[in-house]
Amino acid sequence: MIGYYKSLFINYQLLKVNNNRIFYVIIILLKVIKLLYICPKCNNKLNINQKSYICSNNHVYDISKKNYVNFLLSNDKNSINPGDTKDSLEARHSFLTKGYYEFIFNKVNELVKDYNNINLLDIGCGEGYYTYNIKKNNQSFNVYGFDISKDAINIASRYTKSDVNWFVANSKNIPIESNSIDVVLAMFSFVTPSEINRVLKDDGIIIQVSAGNNHLIEIKNIVYDNVITKNKENVKLPFNLINSYEYNTKININNNEDIVNLFKMTPHYYRVKKDNKTLLDNLNNMDVTLDIIVNVYKKD
Repeated sequence: MIGYYKSLFINYQLLKVNNNRIFYVIIILLKVIKLLYICPKCNNKLNINQKSYICSNNHVYDISKKNYVNFLLSNDKNSINPGDTKDSLEARHSFLTKGYYEFIFNKVNELVKDYNNINLLDIGCGEGYYTYNIKKNNQSFNVYGFDISKDAINIASRYTKSDVNWFVANSKNIPIESNSIDVVLAMFSFVTPSEINRVLKDDGIIIQVSAGNNHLIEIKNIVYDNVITKNKENVKLPFNLINSYEYNTKININNNEDIVNLFKMTPHYYRVKKDNKTLLDNLNNMDVTLDIIVNVYKKD
């Protein structure tokens, strides 16, 4: 079964025979899922070979102990450790797993829940909160999630090591077959439109979630003297926009740990002035605005 991922599920059953003795019979159910990986160096198909993926040009990518693959090439890095810092990612993981952003996940899940047996790719998945929950709520999906940060994928693998295909890569060089993805997710992430266009099926869709002008406005008011509003047109992708939704709500955070983690998971934390950081360290209750824009696109 070269080129396919084989997942073994062992089910122990008790069988009685004529003399009433009981035997344990191991029944192995083989679930075969077609893998979509291609080599990021030569774009040839990758086949699984024990604990590695290998292409016809003998480029090899090892499967880690946490069951993800690092496809990030040295010339696709802009630093030694690209992407968000480990501290920021750990803060995001701690904050998101407490359900504060479940409202955002639910809005996205409403858009995909009627699909079955599709290939879904989450670009810039970060620590994996949205990716994992999409799979958890849509078991028939073949889900891929990647980020440029190895630390992010290490944390993502805590959610699951088998249900989601985690990998490290650059969004400018996605190691996924052309015309193979039904749904692309871009959750507050930077994307490369040409690569989305390549991997997406002709009838596929793109779901982009971005921040509205009032998203986390309370945090911005602490950090900046003057808050600059963005032009909504600047965040739109160059595809055929078929639907656009705007959602606005408030959440209450009633402990300092979660408030600090929310700050740390944004770039605003690293721009806060010393005096304001002292204020932050003593803040134990805060109402925060969630203002998001969800755009749904198709290929032109």
